[in-house]
Amino acid sequence: MIPYGRHFIEEDDIDAVVDVLRNGLLTQGPKIDEFEANVAEQVGAKYAVAVSSATAGLHLACMVVGLSEGDKALVAPMTFVSTPNAVLYCEAQPVFVDIDPETLNMCPNELRKELSQTTGVKAVLPVHFGGLTCDMEAIASIAMPAGVKIIEDAAHAL
Repeated sequence: MIPYGRHFIEEDDIDAVVDVLRNGLLTQGPKIDEFEANVAEQVGAKYAVAVSSATAGLHLACMVVGLSEGDKALVAPMTFVSTPNAVLYCEAQPVFVDIDPETLNMCPNELRKELSQTTGVKAVLPVHFGGLTCDMEAIASIAMPAGVKIIEDAAHAL
C-alpha cells in the first residue's frame, strides 16, 4: 500500500496529548485558546476559531458571508465534498470552476470567465489542494473588485 501521508510524531507531541487527557478538557479550555492564538499568529490573522471539522468551518464561513437561497458560490472541483456541501447547507448553489492542470488548484483565468458568465455570485471558495497554495493574489484581484467574498478552504494547507 502506498500511504496517503505519514505523520511525524515526537515524544513531546505524545506528552501534550496525555496532558490534555489528564486535564479532562478535551473540547475546550486553555489548550484551545492557545491553539487559536498560535494559528492566528502563524497566518497573520486577528482571530482564529477552532471548530470540530473543516466541514464545520466552511459551513460557518459561508454563513458569515451571508450565503443563502438564490446565491451562488464558485467552488474548486478538486476537493472533498465538504467544500460544495458547505454552500448547499446555506441553500446556495455551488458552481464549479475548472482547475489549472499544473497545480490542481482553481485556475484564475477560469474564475474570471465563470464570474463574468454567472449572476448572483456572492463567494468564491478556492481550495489549497494537497499542500499547494492557490494563486490568491490573482484570485483576489478578480473577486474583490466584483464584491465577491473569498473563503479559502485550507484543510490541506496547514
